[in-house]
Amino acid sequence: MVGCPSHTLIYNTTKVKPGEVPRSFEDLLNPRRKGRLVMDREEYDWLAGMIDLMGENKATAFLKKLVDEQGVKLKKGSCPHNSARGYRRARPDHETQGR
Repeated sequence: MVGCPSHTLIYNTTKVKPGEVPRSFEDLLNPRRKGRLVMDREEYDWLAGMIDLMGENKATAFLKKLVDEQGVKLKKGSCPHNSARGYRRARPDHETQGR
């Protein structure tokens, strides 16, 4: 799983089964995802977008859990293009509920 600009989640279809695609950002905290999450270290808009979506306290607590509990890796240039082979965009709940 990788976090990309704004509120976007991109997943590798060869590593994430259809029934395991996250339905919400909180799904990223599922223990089965531990050590499997990557975020672009220079994607500052993601945190700003999460603050807009969740509020500052909840967003920073969520990011802290991603790092402390899930061991999210921060790598430069880790966001694949949406159409990259083997990657698909996940749609968290807030996108499917008319936001």
